[in-house]
Amino acid sequence: MKYKKILILCSVYILMFICSPTIFAASDEKIISNQTVTHEYETLDLTSIKKVNLNKDSKVTDFISHEDWENLLQKKYKEKYPDYNGEITINDVTMEQYLKTNISVGSSKDIDNKGNHSIIPYSLYSAPSTGFPNGSVGKTIFVYYHSDGTIDQLSASAFKVNGTTVGTAGHAVYSHDLNGWADTASIFFGLKDTPVGWEFNAAYTATGVRTNNDWVNTGNFRSDFGALDIRLDVGTAPSNLSLYKNPPSTANNVKNFGYPGWVDQKAFNTSSGNVVTGPLAYLHQTYEAHNNSVVSAFGMSGGPLLNANNQVIGINSYRSDSGYGPTSGFMKMTTEAYNLIMQ
Repeated sequence: MKYKKILILCSVYILMFICSPTIFAASDEKIISNQTVTHEYETLDLTSIKKVNLNKDSKVTDFISHEDWENLLQKKYKEKYPDYNGEITINDVTMEQYLKTNISVGSSKDIDNKGNHSIIPYSLYSAPSTGFPNGSVGKTIFVYYHSDGTIDQLSASAFKVNGTTVGTAGHAVYSHDLNGWADTASIFFGLKDTPVGWEFNAAYTATGVRTNNDWVNTGNFRSDFGALDIRLDVGTAPSNLSLYKNPPSTANNVKNFGYPGWVDQKAFNTSSGNVVTGPLAYLHQTYEAHNNSVVSAFGMSGGPLLNANNQVIGINSYRSDSGYGPTSGFMKMTTEAYNLIMQ
């Protein structure tokens, strides 16, 4: 079964730039709470579909074919909806988040004639998906099972912080556009790009998830952080990344890592440059990189922003076009974000 590809466009934040700064300042009096919202996932048994593959370098690696992955999702769907007898359709979706001032969200120019989203090049470069710190960043697949026979897959990135936890973006774990929590989530580290499946170093199943109550209630980027509880199913655990709590207001020579693109794309990308604290009151908990000095792209959401010491100082969060030019935004590793991820 071939995936259908759907683009979900977020327009919630269009009006925020029109409002006055005093409104933002007032809203910040109720800034991020320490209240955590949790959710338990149904789990997938990745060991049941794992195969051993001899790759082109004559190395034995773990491998999952696209066909076996789809069959596993359909099996889970039938367990959840045993009375459904129609066709099951798997949709590969992606979420774009643009902060726009006076133009519509998501232009048709972002989509090519094959329905694929074009990755804005600028300073975004391919990188090896193994080694440190690259190998500590994973591709996360969130799956939503709907009663009408559809399965939606949402691709994001995540970073490993210990043996049972990865950090990611709030909008990855709780999607306001896909009506909340996913049913299952899986994380793959060290992915290699193969045409018929996924070759990887480690595969985890997420058993649970948590995010900040402020993100669930408001969807404000000041609270765009979350964490997944994970279980190693296949492979060798990658190294952990350390978190830098309450990093400085500006940071130079930082690097952004993640897996841009759709679910079936495995390219690992990075960019580097300088970041500053967001200029608006409600974005004081974020870093921004202007004029594409550090680039984020869909699918990289939840990936880490690292300083020169390979410490996580931010989480890939949003892209915007504003008076500052093309901008990538990263949720800072605030005390609230740090405590939620490491709890």
